[in-house]
Amino acid sequence: RYMWLPRTEKVVVVVSNPHNGDQPPSKPDPDATAPLRRLLGQCTKQPESDFKQLNFAQLRDELLTLNPLDPEHVVQVNKAEAEFWVQNAGHRLGDSTDILGFECGGSQWVLEVAFPIKKPLG
Repeated sequence: RYMWLPRTEKVVVVVSNPHNGDQPPSKPDPDATAPLRRLLGQCTKQPESDFKQLNFAQLRDELLTLNPLDPEHVVQVNKAEAEFWVQNAGHRLGDSTDILGFECGGSQWVLEVAFPIKKPLG
C-alpha cells in the first residue's frame, strides 16, 4: 500500500510479505502520536496530555476538523502525520489484514486494487 502525504515529500509504503524468520519484529513507538498531539495542543491552546487517550485516527480527525479548508493548516496536519509514520517504521508480524488495514479515520475516497505477485504458499 502506498500513501502519499501531500506537500510533505513523504510516501508511506506498507508491504505484506511471508515471514522468513530473518528479522525480528520492531517494537512500536509508544509515543508515535506525539507530533499529532503537539500540533493539536498548539492549535487548541490545551496541554498535550489532554489528548493522550486519542489514537492516530482520532487525533488526525480532530486536527482536520479545526480548519479543513485552510491549505496551510492541512499541510501542518500532513507534516505531523508524516512524522507519525516515520516513527512507526519497522517490521511487524501479523495477519496481512491487520498489516495492510489500519484505522485511518474520517471519510475518505479510496481506490484499492490487489493482485498476486507470487505463487500462493499453500
